[in-house]
Amino acid sequence: MDKVTLRLNWSYYGIHAAFIYGLEKGLYAEQNIDLTVKQGNGSSNAVKLVANKDSTFAYGSNGALISNM
Repeated sequence: MDKVTLRLNWSYYGIHAAFIYGLEKGLYAEQNIDLTVKQGNGSSNAVKLVANKDSTFAYGSNGALISNM
């Protein structure tokens, strides 16, 4: 199983529902993905956490990615 961490751009709220739903329903596990979803503190911070390998992926604005390049 592939271990993956998704860092959100903020605390859990409506826009993140699909990630949590899929996790609770086992949809990621069906695809051989061991997903951990972590709350974030802004898109820029989420991008930095991916860059330093604390998280595998980040969910946030593309502007944050560009400004951190």
